[in-house]
Amino acid sequence: MVESPAMNAPETARAHPRRRLTLTDYLVRVPLGVLCMMFLALIAVPVMIYMTALYYAARWTAALFAGRRGQRAAGANREERVA
Repeated sequence: MVESPAMNAPETARAHPRRRLTLTDYLVRVPLGVLCMMFLALIAVPVMIYMTALYYAARWTAALFAGRRGQRAAGANREERVA
C-alpha cells in the first residue's frame, strides 16, 4: 500500500490552516451560494423529468414499430448493394 505523509499526520496538523469566516462571508457569500444551489436545482429537476419522459416516449415508439423493423432487416440480405 502506498503511504503518504498526509495519511500518517495527526488530524490537527494541516498543510494550510483554515481561514476563519468573516461576517461578510456569512452575510454575502453563504446566501449567494444557497441561491446558486437553488437555481441549479430549479433548472435540473425539470430537465430530469423531461429527459425521463423523452426516454419512455422513445421506448414506446420503438415498441410500436418493432415488427416492421424486423421485416425490413430480413429482406436486407437479399438486396445487392452497389457502392
